[in-house]
Amino acid sequence: MRESNIEEIPITFAWKWSGKPLRKRILVKNTEDLETFRILLAAFHRQVKTLNKIVAVQPLGILYLRCERFKENTLPSPKDLLVVIENTLPRIGRAKIDALAMEAQDMQTFLEIEPRTTENYVEYLMFLENATTKVDQMELAMDYTKELYDIIEEFKVPCGAEDISNYSGFSVTLSSLRTYVEMKVSDKLKIISKFNDQINKDISSLIQEVGSIKDEATQPWLIDIESNLEEAKKMLDTYVTQLEDCQKRAAEYRAHQRAFKLEVTRFDMLDEVMSDVKLRQLLWESVGEWDKIVEQWTAVEFSTLVPEDMGAITAKQVKNIHQFEKGLPPNLIVPRFKENVEAMRDKVGTPAFTVYCLVIVFSSTVFYPNNLYSSIHQLPVITNLRNPALKQRHWIKVENTLNHKFIPDEVITLKLLEDVGVFLFPAELQEISGQASSEAGLETLLKKPLVSFFRTCTGRANQPLYCLDRSTVHVVEAVRDECTSIHSAKENSASIGSLKAKGKASTRIHLEFRLDRCMRRRWKTLEFVVLPHRDMKDVYILGGVEEIQQTVDESNINMNTIASSRHVGPIKPRVDEWIKQLDLFSTTLDVWLSCQQSWLYLESIFSAPDIQRQLPTEAKMFLIVDKSFKEIMRRTAKMPLAMQACTAPGVLETFNNNLDLLDQIMKCLEAYLESKRVIFPRFYFLSNDELLEILAQTRNPHAVQPHLRKCFDAIARLEFGSHFLVEEETFDEETQGEEEQEEEEYIKKKEEEDQKDEEKEMPLMLLTLDIIAMVSPEGESVNLGKGLRARGNVEDWLGKVEDSMFGSLRRRMHMAMKDHRRRSRKKWILSHPSQIVLTVSQIMWCSKVHAIFNLPTDQEKQDEMVEFENKNFDDLNKLAAMVRGDLEKLQRMVLCSLITVDVHARDIVTELVREKVTSESVTCRLITVRLAINCSVRGWGLCQLGDGPTKPPLKLLAGYGRAYDSLQEGLGRRDNFEWLRQLRYYWDEEHNTCVARMSSATYIYGYEYLGASGKLVITPLTDKCYLCLMGALQLDLGGAPAGPAGTGKTETTKDLAKALAIQCVVFNCSEGLDYKMMGRFFSGLAQSGAWCCFDEFNRIDIEVLSVIAQQLITIRNAKAAKMQRFMFEGREIKLVQTCAAFITMNPGYAGRTELPDNLKALFRPISMMVPDYALIAEVILYSEGFESSKVLANKMVQMYKLCSEQLSQQDHYDFGMRSACKADSVPADQGSNPIHSIKAT
Repeated sequence: MRESNIEEIPITFAWKWSGKPLRKRILVKNTEDLETFRILLAAFHRQVKTLNKIVAVQPLGILYLRCERFKENTLPSPKDLLVVIENTLPRIGRAKIDALAMEAQDMQTFLEIEPRTTENYVEYLMFLENATTKVDQMELAMDYTKELYDIIEEFKVPCGAEDISNYSGFSVTLSSLRTYVEMKVSDKLKIISKFNDQINKDISSLIQEVGSIKDEATQPWLIDIESNLEEAKKMLDTYVTQLEDCQKRAAEYRAHQRAFKLEVTRFDMLDEVMSDVKLRQLLWESVGEWDKIVEQWTAVEFSTLVPEDMGAITAKQVKNIHQFEKGLPPNLIVPRFKENVEAMRDKVGTPAFTVYCLVIVFSSTVFYPNNLYSSIHQLPVITNLRNPALKQRHWIKVENTLNHKFIPDEVITLKLLEDVGVFLFPAELQEISGQASSEAGLETLLKKPLVSFFRTCTGRANQPLYCLDRSTVHVVEAVRDECTSIHSAKENSASIGSLKAKGKASTRIHLEFRLDRCMRRRWKTLEFVVLPHRDMKDVYILGGVEEIQQTVDESNINMNTIASSRHVGPIKPRVDEWIKQLDLFSTTLDVWLSCQQSWLYLESIFSAPDIQRQLPTEAKMFLIVDKSFKEIMRRTAKMPLAMQACTAPGVLETFNNNLDLLDQIMKCLEAYLESKRVIFPRFYFLSNDELLEILAQTRNPHAVQPHLRKCFDAIARLEFGSHFLVEEETFDEETQGEEEQEEEEYIKKKEEEDQKDEEKEMPLMLLTLDIIAMVSPEGESVNLGKGLRARGNVEDWLGKVEDSMFGSLRRRMHMAMKDHRRRSRKKWILSHPSQIVLTVSQIMWCSKVHAIFNLPTDQEKQDEMVEFENKNFDDLNKLAAMVRGDLEKLQRMVLCSLITVDVHARDIVTELVREKVTSESVTCRLITVRLAINCSVRGWGLCQLGDGPTKPPLKLLAGYGRAYDSLQEGLGRRDNFEWLRQLRYYWDEEHNTCVARMSSATYIYGYEYLGASGKLVITPLTDKCYLCLMGALQLDLGGAPAGPAGTGKTETTKDLAKALAIQCVVFNCSEGLDYKMMGRFFSGLAQSGAWCCFDEFNRIDIEVLSVIAQQLITIRNAKAAKMQRFMFEGREIKLVQTCAAFITMNPGYAGRTELPDNLKALFRPISMMVPDYALIAEVILYSEGFESSKVLANKMVQMYKLCSEQLSQQDHYDFGMRSACKADSVPADQGSNPIHSIKAT
């Protein structure tokens, strides 16, 4: 609780009884809890009222009870307490209002100040981000103040007029502040744009500053050999400090740009300059340090020099020199520095002993001391002279070699040795040092165990034996034993056989050493990476095992190499044991990882109580696996050694048993999911994970909301019913005693809870299980009727939602048709859902055309059709004007879709007028005459093969010709197929449903909810595709649009499904699809009655396509037989006749498969070419409110065509149909009024 909310209000009850005062003190510390004040005021008012009702004298039999003194002494107490509270409440309200007014004034003042610098902009924008939240908090505080003043008014607490005025006026102030804040928030993009300009100015200034530093730092004197070292270092330190400040500012600028989602600037120049300056700084520091260290080395006593340290320092400087040569311009400092360092490196050097060299060299040194260093590179002079094996006799040889006698008390330094020419005899000194080492080795072998020698050679002479690891001791002891045996063989006989024994022994020692180094040492410390799982206590999983897998592979290679050696005989049992261990480890690790993968998948599933309730047997089985797996992982977390964990007894058997149980659980889970999909077939289009996520929350219908789009294309969420719970407290004077007791208990509770802050309870809104409406992604809401509840299993009530969706849309469509005759078209459009508006509008348009066709004379039909065409133009202009008006987003989307449909309807009427079509059935009579003529001619042609005449009778041909000519003359150029080939909508009064017709195909409207999604522009190519697909559906076939990318194959198929209100699922095919997955998908299609469009269908493997052909043939045969249920993939499923499959293909691409003939026969092909961009652009512009859309569309298409031909062919240039459509879809609203600017252009 904040300190500002704490205030102590002393309230004292005082009265006297028998002359003794009795007092009770209460502290009200939480002034935010206004309910306490309400209770106290009510209590004290009730006490005053009760005391006032006490009579002065009360007769009690023969006695009179006088209450005047009691009343006089008691009544002031509650009155005084009322005065205290009545003084306190206005003071609290005044303080609150003053604080809020001050805060509002500060916010207003801050927001009115125009930022100037980058820091001002950052502070301003950060304040603006929190401004709305602050205003919300102020409104909450205002709600508290309102309740406080309500209490003041309720209990008639005296309050100053000024306080009341301030309280009343602050509401207006707060409203004005919110409006101002919202205005500033709406201008945030402009402020960010100004901030971007300001920060770019600062960045430019920073870059200029870095450039000036670069010019100063690259002055030649800073890398001149004649320059003063201290001055150069001081100047470079100054530059580094300046650049670090620049880097700090650059980091701040980048952070600001990331925070406000601006393009982050890269300061490459700053990094380059900093790197260059630091490199120059490092040069002078290295030169100075090297001079000091060389001076120190030459001055100290030679016996104190450590060649390893000297070598490390020298190597560091060599590395620095390499950087100087690469990063600095040519100068004289680096070559001289390099010359000095390399000279010292040649003098010092670094020892190169290894255990392997010791073993091999030592085995030959027993007989040939001169070969000790034959396999090791020559060591420089300082390392040779610092050999700890050098004795007095060796130093005498050194003196003879140098021709110089060292004085006993003379301090030998590196400078002294250099003066006497010690570096002129490297080979001689190396020979003396090697001889000393050989002699020391022989002495060590004769006097001490070999372990001491090994310690000396490895630099661990002072370590006891137990400090060496077991593998090292093992190798040393093996070397000692072998050397002893070889030495005995040398003393007994110098035969060739002894020498061969020595060679074999050396090889075996090498194998044992390799076995020890490659296996024991590596696996002794190799551990699993154990990670906690989901922040759960004592639950772990294995992390990455890449390092362990690599080690296993390397160990297997080493073991195979050792096992294939002919000298492996003595150690073969150990090698076989290691191979067996590695085999067991690999098997256990594979099973472990498989078990962990399945456990991770199922753990999240069976952790849901609903899944446990619905699958009790599988839950118990998983509980067994879960307990076992967690126990093994807990042991592994405590002792994560990989080899020990995987080869422990019983681990492999446990994991195998767990894996068997997990496989059984997975099969049961698949069967369980299949049972759910059969009940609600739309679940077939969801993955197992998505379906399990839904089923895991079956008790909470509201948790299914995020997954609705996967089952219904246009239902974003369902709207549930709700009601409010309000708890009210009342005071009743009749229960006065009980209320006083409750007050005392309440006050006591306040004291015992240590003044805890209790928030005021707000009315709670509870969502019920009643489903009221479905809401589209665009925000359109459609009621689903009454009596629909989300109760029971999720698949059951989702099926009811589907049925209610169909029924509700059918009722709404019937109501809209009746409403269309009563209302004006403008009001009617905005009063119904988008799908209903589009469909009913097309039904009414079609009925109007048929009404014209039913007129008695052709002239009346033509005149009425021309009038109807003009009406279509007027209606479209009115709709375009409505689009330009002030509309909500949803209303604008409905109008755009309606205009798209009406434009196509207008074009159809225009074509009917141009072709003078007056009937829908004359074409059939014309075709009949043509067919009769053709058949007659063919018949006479066949007769000529026999005895008949060679030509048909002229009278017959003349009769048919006159009939045909007269019919054609009567019709003129009429082609009634122009009307029949259109997609038309009718309302079937007999079945009370909507029917779509196209040519000879008839399709019942599906009533799938479509929301307010956009409508595809209908071009001549779209009409042809629709006609082909509708004909295919009439024959229980599928459609196969083929063509290049971007021609609208998939979108046209989806739009036809929208036109018929059928669910259409788009499935992207790939090479990895198998027949089982496709069979499950086809099963879902057959049971749900949906359509599916398989994109890139010819990417599937030819073997899978053959099976798919049989699956589709099975479904088609069942549809042709009008079956309700049929056998599919070995089980009986239901069949919904509306199901259909469509495929799209890009022919000629690499990796595409040729479809089998039996599969080709199931799909009706159609070629899709480049669409009419001009028509598409025209319709889109018209739907957005541009009345002169045809001219604008032509200009835009030409512009994009020129851009695509003339401009660069880079990826970020896109002048295709998608880009053009996006540019076209700019609403011509009245605010921006882009029409005038386009016309002017």
